[in-house]
Amino acid sequence: MIFFLGPEVPHEKMPRMIDPCIIADKDESRKWWCFCKIKQTGVSMAWSRDLKTWHFDGRVDGGENARVIAQNDEYILFHSPENGVGVKRSRDLHSWRDEGVLTLGQHDWQWAQGRLTAGYGFDARTIPGVGRCVMVFHCERDKDSFTHDASIGIAWSGDLKPWHWPGEAAGIRPR
Repeated sequence: MIFFLGPEVPHEKMPRMIDPCIIADKDESRKWWCFCKIKQTGVSMAWSRDLKTWHFDGRVDGGENARVIAQNDEYILFHSPENGVGVKRSRDLHSWRDEGVLTLGQHDWQWAQGRLTAGYGFDARTIPGVGRCVMVFHCERDKDSFTHDASIGIAWSGDLKPWHWPGEAAGIRPR
């Protein structure tokens, strides 16, 4: 168990936390960051040097399904606003700039008219045969069809801007 709020906060006093993501610090070796959604408080973060003792270190406005990629001298946060995949960037994990919301080709996809959300970005540029960042996400045909009629989509990017999806270059619009 991760004592996300620090070792002094007992398990029974911890709030509900969902959608964890853990990454290595981009500047400091042997330092790890964990991001999660604490209901109604945005995306929260904590760090550790031993993966046992954690230190809460603040929050940033954002939705569920937070995922973070370290790229060059920045961190890129993907999260789920009401619709789309929200993107924020930071050099220090405290000052974030909002890069907007990705909806990709949603307006042309019947299977995604209700909602596109839960984007998970993965930096696979160093993996032979892939050579790009990959994002998976889920969509709903109807906003009220939460328990059924959902699909999973995929997109990719050479540099995390812009994003492309199957058939886009050929003018094929998935239906």
